[in-house]
Amino acid sequence: MFINEVITKIWEPVSLQYEKTYKEASLLNTEELFNLIKENIEEKINYIRVINTPDFSITALATSGCPHCNKNGKFAACSMCDYSSPHAIGIARMDNLKHRSPELYAQIVRLSFEQARGVMPESSILESITTYDSLNSEEVTDEVFDEVFGKGELFKGKPFKLGIETRASSVTQSKLVKWKEKLGKRVRVEIGVEVKNDWIRNNWINKNITNDHIKNAVELIIETGWEPNGNVLIGIPGLTEEQSIELFYETVIWMDQLGFKYIICSPVAIKEMTLQGFIYRELRENESLVDLGVVYGEQTGMPWIFTVVRAIHAVISRRPDLARKLILSEVNFPNYYNCIEPFYNKNGMSNNMSDIKKSIREFALNKDPKVIIDLYSNMQEHPYYTLYQNILDKQKKYSDIKTVISKVGEEISKLMWPDNWHEKVSELKEELGKLTIT
Repeated sequence: MFINEVITKIWEPVSLQYEKTYKEASLLNTEELFNLIKENIEEKINYIRVINTPDFSITALATSGCPHCNKNGKFAACSMCDYSSPHAIGIARMDNLKHRSPELYAQIVRLSFEQARGVMPESSILESITTYDSLNSEEVTDEVFDEVFGKGELFKGKPFKLGIETRASSVTQSKLVKWKEKLGKRVRVEIGVEVKNDWIRNNWINKNITNDHIKNAVELIIETGWEPNGNVLIGIPGLTEEQSIELFYETVIWMDQLGFKYIICSPVAIKEMTLQGFIYRELRENESLVDLGVVYGEQTGMPWIFTVVRAIHAVISRRPDLARKLILSEVNFPNYYNCIEPFYNKNGMSNNMSDIKKSIREFALNKDPKVIIDLYSNMQEHPYYTLYQNILDKQKKYSDIKTVISKVGEEISKLMWPDNWHEKVSELKEELGKLTIT
């Protein structure tokens, strides 16, 4: 598949780092490797990721990494995702330890929680104890499950609700029954939907998750008595602003119909080992893509903040009842702001940015549709909106998604495979023949 070849090539440095570290780990005996990982975790090197507030906490456990991203040492993640590359050294060591001693691997996973949060810490109201794919036994082995959830309580007091993250394809009835016995009734399960369109999710986002996977997962989670939540992207790498808004809208409506309790909205941000990161680094001045309107200097690879507002507005202006379902990601919105702020500050837009962010935050807290409706109206008076409108006008010439993906894929191919880029483009166009837009 074209996109998997692209992402595999982007991730080559990580694959090489993993291979090198795995070989180095193999030279250590099991006790030495265990102690090395333990020391690194205690020093919070390459492993610990945590958000901790009284109301909401996320603790990402140290594991052997995402099974979808790492296939026998060859990395190729979802095209917009780069949670793994900063932790490649730790992932390689943990993977090596897991294959040698599942019991010691499990002990390290438990230790990573205790190092991040302490032994038997006070819980937040909402707790998310997460890995890359929590219901996947390749990452969260039976030994890990028993070590983390089977040896007494993690917290002094139970959180009101506990959250886990997993891929839709990993959700099975037997897994849910097993986990419910330990975790109880108040559990939310977050899965990555990203976009409704099957082709875009798999042939462009590189997700390898079908609509049937998602439907089945939601049904099983609801039958278990748990809460299904799903992530949706604001901004699809390489597509136009209008295309991204329409895809966001149709995805939110579909997710509501499927029975998702909450819909977590995540604007795409520049990350190193991603499709949008590659487009930003290598193609932001590309003449063909400038003409297409999908690259525009420092803003390339991310939706404009006006697009983020318009996407949310597209939903709540037509379906105000869905405002209560929309959750603005506590992880991905800050990442997005960090990426776009230098661009807006450089162009004298810092005050406007602050106003927009303040309104977005207000909506996130009170779910009042009027906040977004007013923001949508007022932001069109901002001085920088004229430039944004010029970009939209340029993009109107290429409203067909197949055309846009084909042109973006062609420019990527010319850089990655200069000697046989025609063949790669032909492969992509053949795949595009199966893309249908409803």
